[in-house]
Amino acid sequence: MPPRKPSNAAPEAPRTAPPQGGAGGWAGLDVGLRLVVGVLLGGGLGFALDKVLGTLPGLMLLGGALGFAGWLVAVARR
Repeated sequence: MPPRKPSNAAPEAPRTAPPQGGAGGWAGLDVGLRLVVGVLLGGGLGFALDKVLGTLPGLMLLGGALGFAGWLVAVARR
């Protein structure tokens, strides 16, 4: 086998993983945490107001729905 001639082409750049978005690939976790925190926080505040006002479960459901709507808006902005 004859010896190979050196190539004048530039060496190939090392392959790297594509960027995952967000800060180091945590974008998916961020979206999930926003959903959980938004619904739980809204529902929790509604529950506390329900206990004070005696309107259980009306404000809790409203707070959870508003937390979910806030999550949808945040995801849509991303």
